[in-house]
Amino acid sequence: MIDKHVSVYIDADNVSASVTDKALELLTSVGAIKRISAYGNFSARPKNWRDVCSRWNISMSHHYNVARSKNASDISLVVDATANMYRGWGTDYLAVISSDADFIPLVLHAKAQGTKVIGIGLKKAPQAYKDACDIWVTIEDLVNTSLTNLIEAA
Repeated sequence: MIDKHVSVYIDADNVSASVTDKALELLTSVGAIKRISAYGNFSARPKNWRDVCSRWNISMSHHYNVARSKNASDISLVVDATANMYRGWGTDYLAVISSDADFIPLVLHAKAQGTKVIGIGLKKAPQAYKDACDIWVTIEDLVNTSLTNLIEAA
């Protein structure tokens, strides 16, 4: 299945570096990872993320929390993913690693453009978000999941 291309967008304010590492290992079974971007405030946890970002060549987009809400990172993630869609990104799968239902419009937009969406997040993520994705993998089950089987079933 390596002829497929995957673009990965990570809500680093919502998931840990170790979970991201496991998720990326799993996503390599889908196809070639074309781009990986992580968005968040990395100042509080630089070492963990630096290691994972170095290993996977992740582009980090750092956003300080200038307000109580952490929407700056989420908005940047959506803007970048949408811009890449319109650049002719050549991606078969969009993977969003987050449990945040704020990404439902991005998921629906990607699907409308013909891109399959893989969501990876916590079991407690809103059902509407899980349902919007073509494939949903819970972080709690990450180690025991075979994406190849899920993709063939989707």
